[in-house]
Amino acid sequence: MDDFAKRVSEDSGDYPESWKPAVGDQLIGVVKAYGTYTGDYGEVPTVTITDGNAKDHGVFISGYVIKDQFQAKRPKIGERIGLKRVADGNSKRSGQTYKRFVLHVDRAGCDMPNIDHAPDGDLPDPEAMQRAAKALESVTVHNEGDDDGLPF
Repeated sequence: MDDFAKRVSEDSGDYPESWKPAVGDQLIGVVKAYGTYTGDYGEVPTVTITDGNAKDHGVFISGYVIKDQFQAKRPKIGERIGLKRVADGNSKRSGQTYKRFVLHVDRAGCDMPNIDHAPDGDLPDPEAMQRAAKALESVTVHNEGDDDGLPF
C-alpha cells in the first residue's frame, strides 16, 4: 500500500486533539495532513502534525503570523517541522497583542525566499549607475518600418 492509500485507510475523520501552546512551547513532528475545520467563525485551514511519540496534534493555521509562516515555508506532507510559540507581539497600528510563532522545516537545500531586490552590498555604485544612464541616452530606438535592413 502506498503512502496516500495508507493515509486514506487510516483516516478516521476525527479531528485530532488541538495543540494549544503557551509561550515557549514547541511541537516537533511530521506533517501528516492538511485540512479545514468549520466552526463558529467559519472555515479555518488546519495541519495535523504527528510528534515523536506517534501522537497527532491539530494546529489551526488561523492567525496572521502562523499563516505567513506556513505560506512562506510551505512544509509538505511527510516533512519534519518544528513549530514554536514565541512571545506575543503588539500591533503598532491597533495596539492589540497577537500570538507569534516560528516554523522550521527540516529539509535539504536552500530555504532562501524569492526576493525581488538585491541584498545590501550587492548594488552597483551610484557613479556606475549614472554612467549607464548616460550611455542609454545615446541609444537610438528603431521602430518598425525603419529602413536599416535589420529585422528588429
